[in-house]
Amino acid sequence: MIDFGKMCKGCNRMKFPSSSQTVKSSKFAVRNKVSPTSARGNNGADSGFPVPGFFTPRMDGQVVEGSFKATGKTVVITGGSQGIGRAAALLFAKKGFNVVVAARDLTKLQYVAHDCAQAAGRQGASMAVKCDVTNEREVKDLATAVLSKYENVDVVINNAGIMTRGRFEDTPVLEAKKLLEVNYLGSYMVTQTFLPIMIKENQRKKSADKPSIIMVGSFASKVPLKYMSAFTASKYALAGFTDAIRAEVAPLGVHVGQVHPGLVKSNFMERAEFYGKDSVEERKSFRQLVRSLPFSQTPQEVADAIYNAYMTKSDQVLVGLPFAAADTAFWLTRTNISALPLINQFF
Repeated sequence: MIDFGKMCKGCNRMKFPSSSQTVKSSKFAVRNKVSPTSARGNNGADSGFPVPGFFTPRMDGQVVEGSFKATGKTVVITGGSQGIGRAAALLFAKKGFNVVVAARDLTKLQYVAHDCAQAAGRQGASMAVKCDVTNEREVKDLATAVLSKYENVDVVINNAGIMTRGRFEDTPVLEAKKLLEVNYLGSYMVTQTFLPIMIKENQRKKSADKPSIIMVGSFASKVPLKYMSAFTASKYALAGFTDAIRAEVAPLGVHVGQVHPGLVKSNFMERAEFYGKDSVEERKSFRQLVRSLPFSQTPQEVADAIYNAYMTKSDQVLVGLPFAAADTAFWLTRTNISALPLINQFF
């Protein structure tokens, strides 16, 4: 975890300290091999999370002393190292938020956090935390780290996700489990960890501006996609979970929304899995297809939809008119666009 706000001003390039380095300044010192404090108790509620006022626990086992908590609105974004997560992080930074990005690739996260600090133009504006959303201990450590640096959490964006494509009979059960763990249970754990914090803060402030939890779903959350059965099931699970908890937490002053992208021109294909005898060729052709289609979306378009969902407190947003039309057709006529002969090549 690195605070980039104090490092980025006046510099175009920067070097990231390795985990073996000791960094000292007149304001703070970084020491190695100190375990971060942990959050224990009933899912974080009321035992809460330790909120020390004079240090920041780091996911790489370091502690920054002399670090005071920053004020202002704070957003936490999982899957924040690239694509939609990176675009959302930069947008929220430009809107004045403190931005915490979390993902498994710390190196990519560091550059995103650096860019967010530059976009915000102020000290303490961003933080990078290595976190695997399928690991409950790491998710709780993420919350601890956020609360040790920032006063509150106003927005949580559950964006971490993976994709799989292939015929049902070619897709292993283990892959289906992995999709559920990341796309559904990851958001479940992140939400269960941060929700008590957001409820408590909202009750304390009694503000008309409710905190928000935004789930990044998929067009597959709305219309089941051919050759993507395991992925579709994981996104349907996330959508059902979102609708269920909305009914629970709305009376407690927390907004829960969903944003469903269509086909996005991003580097998500790096982590996508393809199954079948022609999986290598399928990966190549699908990547080219997404890049060439006129109705494919950019990460920035999806980030704009996420920010608008937060601002308007929308229950759900389906990004792109073609995908909204396909959703309407499916629910009115049960016509699945991914199964139509003329459009099957797109899916």
